[in-house]
Amino acid sequence: MELQKQLYNDIYHLTNTIGERLTGSENERKAAEYIRDRFLEYVPKCTMEEFPIMQRDIKKEELEVLVDGEWI
Repeated sequence: MELQKQLYNDIYHLTNTIGERLTGSENERKAAEYIRDRFLEYVPKCTMEEFPIMQRDIKKEELEVLVDGEWI
């Protein structure tokens, strides 16, 4: 498969199939496993290093941007 098509497929899988990947979540683990498996296609030895971390559970998030001296 050509490189551009494979990169598109990888990004699509990570963003649309797996979706949101918050720290410590099941989807973060799925994304890490997906990337590890892709690396294994090119590198004979690729492992995941796991360490304990608490999940960040966000209910609402807002972004404010300073534009011309005004927060919007």
